[in-house]
Amino acid sequence: MEISEAVIDRLLSKVEKREGDGCWYWTDHLNRGYGQMNVGGKQMKPYRLSYEAFIGEIPDGLVIDHMCRNPTCINPMHLRAVTQRVNILCGDTFAARKKAQTHCLRGHPLVDGNIYYSTGGGGRRCCECRRMRGQTPEAKQKRRDYRAIPANKEREAERMRLWHLKNRRST
Repeated sequence: MEISEAVIDRLLSKVEKREGDGCWYWTDHLNRGYGQMNVGGKQMKPYRLSYEAFIGEIPDGLVIDHMCRNPTCINPMHLRAVTQRVNILCGDTFAARKKAQTHCLRGHPLVDGNIYYSTGGGGRRCCECRRMRGQTPEAKQKRRDYRAIPANKEREAERMRLWHLKNRRST
């Protein structure tokens, strides 16, 4: 998109440049924390306009990432074109915190050989914790084998009969 000098002048007139962090703070209208500007009857994001005016066109499939983590900044030196995945993992998001996690809640390291990926998109899981819970395929097979022994089947049937007697609904 070609950006006219008039639009660039309007863009820069609504910016407050601060020395400390180098950010160019958008001082006009904000929508959900990000700047917004009307250009030719269309609402545009000032950081996108800034990137296109000073760096170049935003490649297809990429989004603009604020490297300074300041959503009101339109300094083109603080902006970069990245994939949506990179943008999410660089921000302060749940996914980014999980990706940066090096140990599970019990303190086991999340390294190759001690992680597995749960089905259904649950993310990385700790193999050691899985072993402790007895959910490994070997542990499940051991439980199936235990239940297959005739004496254990009788015990299990009696346990279930007593459970049903105890939890029977009164009518």
